[in-house]
Amino acid sequence: VCDTKEENPDSWVRTNYIPRDGARIVYVDLTFSMFECDTVKQRIQKKFRSCKETFDLLLWESDTDNATDATPEWSERTYKKIRKITGEEIRLSKHRKQHNIERLEIKNLERKGFYLAFHDTGSCMAIHSLEVYYKLCLKVTKQFAVFPATPTTLHLLQLLNGTCVENSDYTTGYRPRFHCTREGAWFHIDSTGCQCRPGYQADKNDTACTACNPGFYKSTTGNTACVKCPTNSNAYFYNAVLCPCDTGYYRSEDDRPKDSCAKPPTAPQNVSATVRFNQVVLRWVRPAHDGGRQLLSYSVNCDSCDHSVVYKPGNKEIFVTEVTISHLNPLSKYRFVIQSKNSISNVGLEEGGSAEIFVDTEAPVRVENIS
Repeated sequence: VCDTKEENPDSWVRTNYIPRDGARIVYVDLTFSMFECDTVKQRIQKKFRSCKETFDLLLWESDTDNATDATPEWSERTYKKIRKITGEEIRLSKHRKQHNIERLEIKNLERKGFYLAFHDTGSCMAIHSLEVYYKLCLKVTKQFAVFPATPTTLHLLQLLNGTCVENSDYTTGYRPRFHCTREGAWFHIDSTGCQCRPGYQADKNDTACTACNPGFYKSTTGNTACVKCPTNSNAYFYNAVLCPCDTGYYRSEDDRPKDSCAKPPTAPQNVSATVRFNQVVLRWVRPAHDGGRQLLSYSVNCDSCDHSVVYKPGNKEIFVTEVTISHLNPLSKYRFVIQSKNSISNVGLEEGGSAEIFVDTEAPVRVENIS
């Protein structure tokens, strides 16, 4: 525009509607050139009426794109003045190109969008480019927390709460937090509270919790890796928190998910008996297979023993391989059953293997009177 031949020039140009998109600060980069008034006066001489070396940048906010050629009124009473712009680099001739760059911040916007307008009252100038933008901390996933795209504010640092990624939960008393700087960069993340749920493990970038593959499991909340199913168990599905036992194998209520599945032990081996009148000492050897549990116990049962019979150290849940049985009837036949047990016994259909032995007690020894 170069309306220096007019007495009271009044030129306007307005941008299209610019949605704010939640921005708190909008930046404007303007590139323009301007002729020196003395140069313009020399060129047009008698036709010269007025000249200025400034123009105005103005703002009009609106929630909708509703501006027309007639509204809002082309007046500085209607628009909000942002700045009177002066060219620092003034062109002295049309052959010498000198561009000015003006950078501005527009703060405290309230409506959903706005228009920018330029008002000229007598300069000889040209606008080469106009860039309107806002700064943004881009959406990011860090340490199993998602932080949304966030426009910057007037503050140097803006504290934001994130959300844990899918298949993870908070494990501390606060949500994951990240700071968005005024320049649109993330700073000082604090999101250690997000941990992968049972059945899910951390990926190598700490950005997602992925399901355990078949054959693997994870029983606790945390960012550790899934582990292979224990012996005698398997998971034929994804995101297992516990590996079910193979057929015929079991876990007790006290077993941990990492413990292998087991089954009842086989029968005791090499059962023997030593008879001394009405007393019997039973001995045996550990079973050939303990079923997957090293700690074994034994029980000793007698079909025809009465309540006066004494077992040492006992006949229920003993952990030694020798029992002494006293107060049996002399010259009697007894059947003893020794059963092996482990922590899995009584969980499944079987208790454990057993072995039997038949024993005949002896007659009492007669003692003659000695004179």
